[in-house]
Amino acid sequence: MKIHISKIKSVKGLEENRIIHFRRNGDGQLTQMQAHLELFSYVNRINKELNWLSIFLLYDLNTGLFWWQHSAETDEKSYFQRDIETRLSKLGYWEEEEGVYTHYNETQKSPPFRFFLADKRVIFSWFKRGFFLDIREDKERHESFEQAYNSFILKITKKTEMGLLFREESKKTIQLAHYIDARFFEVPGCCTPLHFVKMNNVKWLNSKWFIELMGVDWESAKTQKKKAGTLGNWLAQWQEGTHQMKVTVILNEDYEVVDILGKYFVKKTD
Repeated sequence: MKIHISKIKSVKGLEENRIIHFRRNGDGQLTQMQAHLELFSYVNRINKELNWLSIFLLYDLNTGLFWWQHSAETDEKSYFQRDIETRLSKLGYWEEEEGVYTHYNETQKSPPFRFFLADKRVIFSWFKRGFFLDIREDKERHESFEQAYNSFILKITKKTEMGLLFREESKKTIQLAHYIDARFFEVPGCCTPLHFVKMNNVKWLNSKWFIELMGVDWESAKTQKKKAGTLGNWLAQWQEGTHQMKVTVILNEDYEVVDILGKYFVKKTD
C-alpha cells in the first residue's frame, strides 16, 4: 500500500500509472516497466508559498531496479504537457509498432547519457574544467513497486522539509588529460586556455563502455585558425564539423581506462 506524507499532498486527478514493454538501452533486453507520474503540492518552508513538484518513476518488474526523476514546477499547468509518453521521449525512448519502447541513440545528442541495465543504471557526464568524465551509478532495488514508491516519497519529503539535494552516487571521475594530449581540448593560438570538447556518444558493447569524444584536430586547426578571422568564426566552423577529431575512450566494467582510439596526440595508458 502506497503512503502519502502530510507535508506534500498529491494533486487529485493528476496521477498516471501504467505498465509498458521496455527495451533497456544498456543490455538490449526486453522487460516490463511500471511507469508512474504524479504531481504534488507543498508549502515552501522558507517563503511559505505554494509549490508544485512532479515525479516520474520507472520500476523494472523483472529485476526490481528503480529509477526516479523529480522536478519543481512554478506553474501547475506545466505538468499537463508532461505525460508518461513525453517523459519517455525526453529519455530517448519511443514506442514501436509492436508496443515496445525502444531507445534511439540519434535522439540523444548531448550528455548526460543514461543507460538502463538489469542490475544498475549508469550516467555519463562531462565537466570541461579539468577534462573530467564523471560516471554515476545507481543500484537501488526493491521487492515491489509499492516499496520503491514509499522509499522515494520519504526521500522527497525530507528534501522539501530540509532543502536537501540528493542524486546518484558518484562511482568514478576520470581526468582524461592523463590519457589524451591537452591540445585535443584546446583552441590553438588562443591567449587564454579555452577548453573545447563534447561527448558525442556512449555505447555499451561486449562488457565495455565506448566513450566517443569530439575534440580539436590540432594540426588542421593550427593552419586554418588565421583564415577563420575571429574566434567566433572558428568556433562556428568547429560546431559544423571543421577541425574536429574523434577519440574513443574504452572502459571496462569497473570504469577503468583499458584503451584509447584516435589518430593524434593519444597518450599511452599506464
